[in-house]
Amino acid sequence: MMAAWDPRPETELAMKTAEECATKGGSSSGSCAQGFGVCCVFSLACGGTTSENCTYLVQASTSTPTADPCTFTICKCSSNICRIRLDFTTFSIAGPTVGTASVGANTDTINGGAIGDCTSDSFSVTSPGNNGSPLICGFNTGQHMIVDSSALCHKASFGFSGTAVSRQFDIKVTQFACGDERGGPPGCLQYFTGNTGKFASFNFPTTGTAVTADGAQKPFRVVFKTDSDEALGAGTDAIASEQKESPAGIIGFHLNYALQDC
Repeated sequence: MMAAWDPRPETELAMKTAEECATKGGSSSGSCAQGFGVCCVFSLACGGTTSENCTYLVQASTSTPTADPCTFTICKCSSNICRIRLDFTTFSIAGPTVGTASVGANTDTINGGAIGDCTSDSFSVTSPGNNGSPLICGFNTGQHMIVDSSALCHKASFGFSGTAVSRQFDIKVTQFACGDERGGPPGCLQYFTGNTGKFASFNFPTTGTAVTADGAQKPFRVVFKTDSDEALGAGTDAIASEQKESPAGIIGFHLNYALQDC
């Protein structure tokens, strides 16, 4: 299954000649650079390896995945890559463990110690020498992750258990050069740039549907980039201080996620 074309700037796509794109196993999604090349996209199934930008990791809807674990190997497309982003265009696997009341006089909660843990299906991304992603599961369509790149290749891995749940995913992998602001500051797992919007924890519904939140995640960093008006209003001393703290000079604020007991 090939993901639909994503109309992002050409600089986020892999521009190649039509012949080079076909030779490397990619597919053209339209012309780039005023017709001098094509925007080449690559699609991987479980077990695939890529060192190309604009690669999609795909699995059509199925309750019986053919590979477990299902692992993709992602290598830098050049030595100047510092950040690798995964956009979950579609992401639906088994959710975390839920609690159920026992039958009879004993009303203790079954699975109490495991509630919120990804004990069935799971997904994570490694970043050798750096912090990898937390372990997530459930419904995460529309979410994203960004990891610091490594000299070694990254592993994006799914684990599956059981056949009662339909799994489907379509994940776009974009590699950003060092200093490219769109990759976000080093060390942040999520990076938001819009003036307005909505964000949520992994496997948290945005439609009002009740689910069990993915509660066993390790702490991670979320950064929100402010626009120029907000930055100017902060005062030049504050701007200089924040730019000094961020190697990329990105002005904004961040939230450090940490799970707290109720």
